[in-house]
Amino acid sequence: MWIEECRVLFQVAAKKYAGRNQNLAKVEEELEQGKYLWKVGRRELEIIESSDAWGYPDWWPRLSRQIETPIPLPKDIYSAKGRLTAVESLHKAIKNIEIVSVVLRFMCPDGFGIMSPPVTSFLCLFPSSNEIEQYLHYLRVLGDFRRHYASEALKRVADIDMALWAASHLSHDPQYAPIAEEIRNDEHLQETRISNLASGLGLFWKRTSLQRIVLARTVLPYDYGLAGLIAARILESVVRDLGRRLGIRDEISMTINIALVKMLERRPEVAKLGLKPGELTKLWEWRNDAVHAKLNFTRDKAEIFVKRVERLWHDWQTLGRQVNGSLK
Repeated sequence: MWIEECRVLFQVAAKKYAGRNQNLAKVEEELEQGKYLWKVGRRELEIIESSDAWGYPDWWPRLSRQIETPIPLPKDIYSAKGRLTAVESLHKAIKNIEIVSVVLRFMCPDGFGIMSPPVTSFLCLFPSSNEIEQYLHYLRVLGDFRRHYASEALKRVADIDMALWAASHLSHDPQYAPIAEEIRNDEHLQETRISNLASGLGLFWKRTSLQRIVLARTVLPYDYGLAGLIAARILESVVRDLGRRLGIRDEISMTINIALVKMLERRPEVAKLGLKPGELTKLWEWRNDAVHAKLNFTRDKAEIFVKRVERLWHDWQTLGRQVNGSLK
């Protein structure tokens, strides 16, 4: 299983991409006293910053001198409420969510991992203005991985984090092509990535035709069939609006089909959209090819279809403003 292999290869990846071995278990041992006392103070931060067992990044601030009073950790730190309390308390004092994640990963590796750019990018996690919520979401994702793979080698959230960090690097290394192929075919990972992408998109998504046009253009290089489906939805919207604005009976205009398209083709007002005779019918036929996944709906046809539908939509928007809500 790729994630177990990547956990085993963590040191290989660390040496190759971080320039040194990362003995994270030794740092955990050095912090045993802090774990026993359930607190994070100057001593704990000094160990994390200065331990020769791993490399504390030079671009992170050294905060040990700024912590005067130890920060207590909740005894129920592995519960949802305890995680929130711990992250909020440390973030209030440290002000840097990456360092908060480092501290919690070393102090409580069973339930925490380091939130690093390689892993968040690997998981397609969308940045958030709320650092605390972003880290808690990251931990939920790691927890889902631990439950899904249920591996003896991946009992801790920190182990999942280490495996994903290694995977984020090794998946681009030709030497580990078999692992990269397994990663590409892993359904749980792909579902997680797409879910994270969709969550980020959902922050801005208003289900407008303009957004659908942009989405169709964006996915076209990667999935022309999906781009065609999105463009088909936009074309349906334009046809429906045209039917209503031209006064065609509501019960007909609500049924978006070739009969309505043929009616529109016969109306002289539609020529104002710059459509050639028969062009709307042709677009509708291509719409049917896209919706029904016909073999003749090729990438080239999809590119033309998306462009023509986009042009039609923009022309329709311009014309609608010019005539103040009526084509008549």
